Formats: sequence, C-alpha cells, structure tokens
Amino acid sequence: MYEGYNAEGPGEGVEVGSEEYNQWLEVRNLQLEVIGLNDTIFNATISNGEAQISAMEARVNKLKEDAEKTKEMAEILESSIESG
Repeated sequence: MYEGYNAEGPGEGVEVGSEEYNQWLEVRNLQLEVIGLNDTIFNATISNGEAQISAMEARVNKLKEDAEKTKEMAEILESSIESG
C-alpha cells in the first residue's frame, strides 16, 4: 500500500480535486478493481469446481450402468453355460 494511505478517506483538510485527493482516489479505485477481480476469480473457481463435480458424477453414473450391464451379461453367460 502507498505510504500514508488511509482506506477511509484522504484525510482531514484534503480538498476534493487536489493532487493528494486524486492520488487517494486512484489507489481506492485500484483496490476496488482488485476486489472485483478477486470476486471474479473466486466465482470462476467455484463454477469450475461445480463443473468438475458434475462431470465426475456423470462418469460414476456411466460406470454404474456399465457395471450393471456387465453383471447382466455375466448372469446370461452363466445361465447359458449351466443349461449347456
């Protein structure tokens, strides 16, 4: 942070439009941009995580379906072998 920066305001006696005020305002605007970017990154990370979870759930469901089909085929084969 800049030396002497105060997040609550430029300080008493600083006039709006002065160089000191404009510098304070620039720093404050940059902080707000960073906060906004952090929020965007956080939300994107959450969305990405949710998408990955959905993809994993879909894969698990597909594996369950495949396992059930394999079990059914094994039962048919076993029955076929037994009836010979």
